[in-house]
Amino acid sequence: MVIINLSAILTLLAALLIGAMVFEVLPDLSGDARMVAGGAVLFFTSLIAETIGLAPRVFLLIPLWMVALVIIGLNVHARHGVLGVVGLVVGAIVLEGLMILVGRAHERRRERKELGRRLREIDLRGLNPGYDQAWDQLHEAILIPEATPWTRELLQHQARVAGLVQRWIGDGIPEPRLLERAVTVFTEGAEDPSKVDAGKLREQSAWLQSVIRNRDGLAKKAAALRAMQAASEA
Repeated sequence: MVIINLSAILTLLAALLIGAMVFEVLPDLSGDARMVAGGAVLFFTSLIAETIGLAPRVFLLIPLWMVALVIIGLNVHARHGVLGVVGLVVGAIVLEGLMILVGRAHERRRERKELGRRLREIDLRGLNPGYDQAWDQLHEAILIPEATPWTRELLQHQARVAGLVQRWIGDGIPEPRLLERAVTVFTEGAEDPSKVDAGKLREQSAWLQSVIRNRDGLAKKAAALRAMQAASEA
């Protein structure tokens, strides 16, 4: 079991260096004051690590800044009793909420960069639908943002991919009109991304991926339905 991760080790080293400088400047601090000051240095160093994208953790889940609060809390309790600890707990809850917001902001930034990189790198020209590798590339070309909003560029890309799926599969699924609808949904969304239904677009994208994955089974089902229809008309 990993007790402390690399980010936490680096954060502790940074806190030790900063703490050493603090104690050098304030050499007359008492033992209790040194504990509080050390906890405060560890706390703020951990927060800085979180804001730059690191995740210093102890026992996999416990944030290092929370450990620092416990250190401070024990000393505050000795000096100010229960009220001091209550204040720290309230502060910890508020900070946990702030860390969640910071984490989401980092996730949005990471996803935005990743989507931009994928859009620059994806090249669907010259693919031959007769090869499984081409289908794999088409499947991977479907981009589904989770934390960031849909942009015009992303929607235009998705419309191109949906159009390619439509051309490759044709009437090879039981309801070919659904592919036409997918192209329309992304094309219309690209006209005004501010009005798109993100959930609907994610659902449509996931459906496109499922069509690609299950294309052989869908083709057999479509052929069977056509055979049944032809038999009924005969």
